[in-house]
Amino acid sequence: MSNTLNFAELKELYNQDYKISLFIRHAEREEIDPRDPEMGMGALLTETGKEQGRKLGEKLSYFQDFSFTSSAVERCKQTCRAVAVGAGLGEDISIAESPLFGIPGVYISGIESQHEMERLGFMEFTEQYIKNGEAKGMRPVGEASEDLLAEILKVSTAKMNICASHDLFVGVLMSHLQLRTVTIENWISFLEAVAILQAPDKSVSYKIFNPLADL
Repeated sequence: MSNTLNFAELKELYNQDYKISLFIRHAEREEIDPRDPEMGMGALLTETGKEQGRKLGEKLSYFQDFSFTSSAVERCKQTCRAVAVGAGLGEDISIAESPLFGIPGVYISGIESQHEMERLGFMEFTEQYIKNGEAKGMRPVGEASEDLLAEILKVSTAKMNICASHDLFVGVLMSHLQLRTVTIENWISFLEAVAILQAPDKSVSYKIFNPLADL
């Protein structure tokens, strides 16, 4: 059985009365200067990124019943708003914030992680964290990932739940669930997501949802 999910399969799950949560990386953002002391905290979506979000919303508009939860970082909220516009909900939506999705996020436990990211580079640091299951200033991957899954289920109150976060969080969770091992060569795309699928009998399964090529 494939561990990926496409739009047609998503529609079929909707017809079967599944509740869907997309723990999703934000859409395309501005380039981040590697010398930025805030490590890109203020980078916003590009116009292409906003259009990506709108197109995703159009493809999901049949759900009608949505919830939006986001990292506090503005580009994640922009992604939620773009999806909402595409789905016909308008920009004036309620977006809950979860500190587990970013700032600081469920995986980060101390300032040592930032120092290690600066020393190794962000992608190398993330790859090693996934491979080793631990890193300086980071919580153990398994423990933190289970906390993250519990949070996603907690905030998922609608038929379609958009949970906007960042590449590190999506990539580590995806690797923990053994959907695929994220590496520098096999990085998380904009809008790529872990899809958490709750069946009517309350059983939960997981898939990779990578919509960008089909938008």
